[in-house]
Amino acid sequence: MKLLWFTENYYPSRGGMAQSCDRIVFNLRQKGIEIDVVHFTNRGKAFVTEIQQNGSYTACSIDEDISHSLNLLSNFLLAKKSIYDFILAFGGYLPIFSAPVFSKWLGIRLITMIRGNDFDSALFTPKRRDILFYALEKSELIFTVDSAKKWKIEKLFPSIRTEFIANGINLSDWKLSKSDLKNAKKWKEKNVQKQARIIGLFGHLKQKKGIDFFIEALCLSMISSKIHLLIVGDLPTETQELLAISQISYSQYDFMDKYELLSYYPVCHAVALPSFYDGMPNVLLEAGGLAIPFIAADIHGISDVLSAGEHGFLFEVGNLNACAHALFDFVNTEENILQEMGNKMKKHIEENFSDTLETQKYFSLLSELMK
Repeated sequence: MKLLWFTENYYPSRGGMAQSCDRIVFNLRQKGIEIDVVHFTNRGKAFVTEIQQNGSYTACSIDEDISHSLNLLSNFLLAKKSIYDFILAFGGYLPIFSAPVFSKWLGIRLITMIRGNDFDSALFTPKRRDILFYALEKSELIFTVDSAKKWKIEKLFPSIRTEFIANGINLSDWKLSKSDLKNAKKWKEKNVQKQARIIGLFGHLKQKKGIDFFIEALCLSMISSKIHLLIVGDLPTETQELLAISQISYSQYDFMDKYELLSYYPVCHAVALPSFYDGMPNVLLEAGGLAIPFIAADIHGISDVLSAGEHGFLFEVGNLNACAHALFDFVNTEENILQEMGNKMKKHIEENFSDTLETQKYFSLLSELMK
C-alpha cells in the first residue's frame, strides 16, 4: 500500500497535531505502508525530497498567494508520475482544501482525517464551510479523533463512511527519569507553598480551551488560595490580564515540546481540561500516562477517555458553578485518593489507548479499503 499524505503539521512543526501526525505516519510505515509526506511549511527547502524509511518527505512552501504554492505542488506531483492507492488529508486548511483536487488529477481515492479544530471551526465559518463540505463529500473514508465528530459528520453525510479512532501513546517511551523527578521537586520547592495543590494547564491555550472560564470558576470556588496554577503554553493578552487581577498564585511558561514537559507534569496534583469543545488532546494521554488525574469538562474527546470519579472530576461544559464544585471536591479529596485516580487513569490508557491499538485500527481499515 502506498499513500500520499498531505499535512500542515509534521516535524519540525510543534504542537499536538504535529506529534500525532509524526506518530501515525511512523507507526504505519513500521507496519509496511509506504507513505510520501507533503508538508505545507516554509521550514526546509521547497520540493527537495528527502528519502525516509518506507517513504519520503517533501516540504511545500506556503506563499502569500496560496494558488501559487498549489500550482507549484501540482507541477511537482504530476511530474513525479508516482502511483498511489490513496491521498490522505491530515487536517488543516491546505490539506483539506487541496487534496480533493489532487485526488481527481492523480486518479486516487481520498481519505480525510478530521482532527481537533478542523470541523468545529470551519463548520461555522462561511468561507471555509464549503471547502470542508466539498472535501468530506469527495472522501471515500473519513477518520475522526473523537466520537462526537463522527456522529456530527454522519448526520450531515450519512452515505460516507466515518470512523472514530482515538489518539494513542507509547508508554514504554513515555516515562519519568530520575532527573525529571529531581527537576520537578526543585521547581516545586522554589515556586509553590508547601500545602498548595498544583493544577496544570498545558498546550496551545486558545479560546476554545476555556482558560478564562476556568480562572473565573476558580475564583468562584472560594478555594483559590489553596491552588497554584502551572501554565505551560501561549496565553492571550486578555487571559494574562485576568490572571493579574485574580490574585491566584500561578507560574507561566511558553509552549514546550512534549519531552520538556516531563519535568513539569510530576508536580501536578491534577491537570485541567476545561475546554468548551475539543478533539482528543494529547495532554489527556500524556498526563494520564504519568498517573495524574484530571479536572475536566464532560465533552466528547475528553469523556471518550475519562470517567467521572474514576479518573478525576468532570463537570458540565461551560457551567461555572459545576466547575467551581469540581474544584472544591478536588481540594477536599485526600492525596492518596487522587493518586488512586491517577493509577486507574494510567492503567486505563495502557489497556485502551496505546499507539499499538491506534495503529492497528488505521491499518485494518486501510487494508479493508484495498480489498
